[in-house]
Parts: sequence; structure tokens; C-alpha cells
Amino acid sequence: MNETGIAPSRYPLGRHALSLLPLLVMVAAFFLALGGEGEIAGHFHRLRQGFPGPTAAVLWLSEYGNIPFYLGYALILAHALRTRRTSTARFVLHYLVMLGLLLLVADIMKIWIGRPRPYVGGECIVLSLKKSWHSLPSNHMTETVFTVMSLVLFLKRAPVTIAGAAWIAVMGFTRIY
Repeated sequence: MNETGIAPSRYPLGRHALSLLPLLVMVAAFFLALGGEGEIAGHFHRLRQGFPGPTAAVLWLSEYGNIPFYLGYALILAHALRTRRTSTARFVLHYLVMLGLLLLVADIMKIWIGRPRPYVGGECIVLSLKKSWHSLPSNHMTETVFTVMSLVLFLKRAPVTIAGAAWIAVMGFTRIY
């Protein structure tokens, strides 16, 4: 307790770590099984070439997989407004503002880092304004992790944490694939 008599809240680091664990294990397994970044990229390039049907599905999921979350946030906001739960409505509005700011920061980082996209190759070009040199950080994964973690930390339910962890790993796979 502090001087106001209110117990300070603790950041749920365990829930956060659990949500990211499947993604980290998957990436580590790729490195252990396939070698370095070039070998991983080559493996998935060959996989994409050999299996165009599943590749189309994975690419579609990668591109549109976060859309259901927006519907979920819209439903949460509608329910909060209908039931006059201002703290929940504030959560959704804060999420939207922070997502916009986070994606802006990620775009600035892309320019600053200048890492080429996998199909371009070559070295990083710092402060590049060419889109083909804007691959890191991935906006898809930035959006996925922030969107899922916001729900996980807001709802504080084990099934949400487990499902969120799985979704982060699935979306991470689609970005590597």
C-alpha cells in the first residue's frame, strides 16, 4: 500500500511472457532446425514454390487475419457505450490511439533501419525512403502483438491468454512463411 491506501498495481509480466512464448519457441526452433536467417528464408521460399495452394491461404491469413479483432473491439465499444461502462469505452479508445501511434513509430523505425525486404536482398540502407527497404519491424506483427496483448491484459482470463498466444504464433508464422 502507498500513502493513499491504494495498493499499486503490478504489471502482469507472466501473462505477457506466456502470450509471447509460443512465438519465441517457434522462431528458436526454426533457427535450430534450419540454420540462420538465409537458410530459413530459402526453406520457406522453396516451400512457397512447391505448395501454391497452402501458400495462398497463408498469405491471405497474413494480410487479413487481424480484421476479426477490429470487429471484436467494435463490439466491446458498442457494449460499453450501451451499458455506460466508461472505463471499458476508454480502454477501446486508448487502444485505437495507441495503435495509431505505435504503427507511426514502427514506420519511422522502418525508415531509420532501412532493412531490405526478403525479395530485394542486400544490406540495410539507413534512412531509406524506398518501400522495398522497409521490412523491419513488421507492421503486421506490431499490430497483432499490440492488439492481442491489449485484450489479454484487459480481460485477464486464461483462455484469452492461451488463444492470444496461439494467434500471435500463427501470425508470426505467416510473416516468416
